[in-house]
Amino acid sequence: NRSSDLVQCKGTETSLHQCKFVKWKDQNCRHSEDAGVVCHIAENCTYPECNCQHEGAVRLAGSSYYAEGRVEICHNNLWGTICSNLWDWYEGNIVCQQLQFAAVNRGNNAGFGLGRGPIWMDNVQCHGQEENLSQCDFDGWGVDDCDNGGKANVSLSCTWN
Repeated sequence: NRSSDLVQCKGTETSLHQCKFVKWKDQNCRHSEDAGVVCHIAENCTYPECNCQHEGAVRLAGSSYYAEGRVEICHNNLWGTICSNLWDWYEGNIVCQQLQFAAVNRGNNAGFGLGRGPIWMDNVQCHGQEENLSQCDFDGWGVDDCDNGGKANVSLSCTWN
C-alpha cells in the first residue's frame, strides 16, 4: 500500500510525517514510483555532536556494509562502545535481532576501528530472552575495566536468515 504521493522534505524534519505532502490516500502514483532510501552512519562526526536520541538503541559503525560493524549503544544521548569481556554469540544475537536481522553471523573484536565516546558496557551477559541489549546483565553504565584498544570494540556481522 502506498500512503502518500508528492512528499517534500527540507531535511530538518525528524519524522516523515513532518514533511509536506498531498493528503493521505489522495495520490496518483504507481509502484514504479515507490520511494527508497539508503542510510549511512556519519563516521566523520565528533562527540557530542553525534547525539543519539533513543536510550538503549544500537548501531553497527565503521563499515560500509550495513549488516556488520563495531557495536555501539546509545546512553544519555551519546553513542559509546562495548567492552568485549564475556561477549559471545548470545549478546551478538540480541544486537542483530534488535536491528531487525535474523541472527548473528559472526562476532569478533577487530576490523572496524576504534570507537569514539565512552565505553558504556562491560561484562555483558545475555540469556537469549532479552529484546534489546540494555536488558542484559552488565556492570553498569560507564563501568568498565577495558583499555581503549581492541577489548573495547565488539564487532559483529548479522544475517537475514
